[in-house]
Amino acid sequence: MAQLTPDNLNLLLARLQEFVALDTKQFNQLVRLCTIREIPKNSYFCKAGDIHHKIGFVTKGFFKCSYPHPSGKEQVRSFHRVSNLVAPYAEIIKRVPSRCHIRAMQDSEVIELNFTEVLALQKTDPVFLRLSLAVSQTFYIYREQHAYDLLMLSAKERYLRFVRDYPETVELAHEKDIAGFLGINPASLSRIKKDLS
Repeated sequence: MAQLTPDNLNLLLARLQEFVALDTKQFNQLVRLCTIREIPKNSYFCKAGDIHHKIGFVTKGFFKCSYPHPSGKEQVRSFHRVSNLVAPYAEIIKRVPSRCHIRAMQDSEVIELNFTEVLALQKTDPVFLRLSLAVSQTFYIYREQHAYDLLMLSAKERYLRFVRDYPETVELAHEKDIAGFLGINPASLSRIKKDLS
């Protein structure tokens, strides 16, 4: 199993500090709960139907989160790149099986943190409760923004916002996955891109 490196720790600390100020002791309490997991391209961080209780912090690579359909198709829910959190968060909180697949789109690595152990830490120090709340808010805001975009923006506006907010993802994701995420078909996305060029 891979070990946490100084670069991993610095990346993790910088991201956590965006949520809440942690002193050295608090950060070290979290680090003791962390493990590194390497996930080869096309392998899964989690699969639909699995009970999952770990939150991942992406240190390398790129992930796609999608809902599988019985027909074999999938609906792309989100993309996750370096320094992003990745998890079937609602299902973790509800303690129910994941509804989504989270798949590595290239060789990837995450720092995993067991959510159950974080809940135990919340009882010892309120900073961990604030951290959990901030993480929940981050997931909620992302999902709320995406829902708004799908309902209120034109396909062209959604694509332009996606390019503005996630330029690295435009380079990494398959065009059909971007189209699915934007709620349009690949042919429509091709037309939009052609009109903009």
